[in-house]
Order: sequence, then structure tokens, then C-alpha cells
Amino acid sequence: AASRFGTPAETLLGTGCRYKYGYVKVYAIGLYVDPKGSKALAAVRQQQPCTEQSIAANAGFYQALAEEDSAATLILKLNREVDLATMVNALEEALKPRIESKSKASLGALEQFKGMLIGGGMGAGSNNQRAEFQFYRAPGSLLHLVVNGKPCGCVRDANLVWALFDVYLGANGVTPELRASLAKNIAALK
Repeated sequence: AASRFGTPAETLLGTGCRYKYGYVKVYAIGLYVDPKGSKALAAVRQQQPCTEQSIAANAGFYQALAEEDSAATLILKLNREVDLATMVNALEEALKPRIESKSKASLGALEQFKGMLIGGGMGAGSNNQRAEFQFYRAPGSLLHLVVNGKPCGCVRDANLVWALFDVYLGANGVTPELRASLAKNIAALK
């Protein structure tokens, strides 16, 4: 992928789908990572053996990837019509307990993030069939948000950035397919 917001070029390393009730496809997700700037990626590629199975079993890798302060992007593409308030509430439900486990002081950053989502050019209460959310993590604990191609703002908070990536990469992540896809694609890197 091309550089965005001054971050290095990133490579698509994982994909998955968020399901509700086990079968309703809510959105597709892609994870782009800067292969030269990610210490977590470099470390897991050095493990022996570096196989899909060994990477998949390495919970520390996924945690390190969620925690590190390097360029990465999560892209969510909705598969169905979803009210913006529903999407914002779902993200808040996933993020808030993670943030509170680190620092309640970061809850202000969560409110700022929600405001950026709501102000993302779609308007509260609108239906957003096939909406696309792009979350760009940049060094310095920055999180840039783009909704349907429109930049919506940036927030700086290490706990918020970690929480967002943990929602998808953590042990209790909402898209296990993403972790499996990462393991497969990283093992195939030369």
C-alpha cells in the first residue's frame, strides 16, 4: 500500500471477517503492516521453525503486534447496511473495557475517537451500506481515522491505539480468521 499520513508503505498481511451470531457477515477486515518497521514481525520471522502453526501458537506475537508503536492499518469494509450509531456502540463496547484495564485517563481519547467516527461525513443515524473505516496507526501513538475516503481526524493515545488493535489481534479478538490469515501469510514471506 502507498504511504499514508507520512507512515511507511505497508503490506497486506492478514484478512478476516467479523461475524455476528456465528453466521451473519458484518464486515471484512484487512491488516496492513510496515514489514521493515515492525519489530514484532521481525521477531516472529526469526523464530525456528517459522511455520504457520508455530506463528499461530505464538500468542506473544499477536500481543506484541497490537502493542508496538509502528505503522499499521486496519481497514473495515461493511458487508451490510449498518446504522452508524450501531457501529460506534459496538466499537465502544469492545474498546472501553480494554482501555479501562490500562488507564481510565484514556477514556477521554475514546470519546474523541467516537466523535471522529460520528463526524465522519456520514451523519448520525445514517445507514452506511458498504461503509469503509480505515484506522492508521502511526509511530508516536497516533491513530488516524478515514471514513469512506474522508479523513476525519487523529487522536494520540497509546492505550486507545493498543485497544483497537487488541480487539482484532488479542487472544479474545473478534476476528479469529485474521490471526489465522496472518500466520499463514507471514510463514509464506521470503
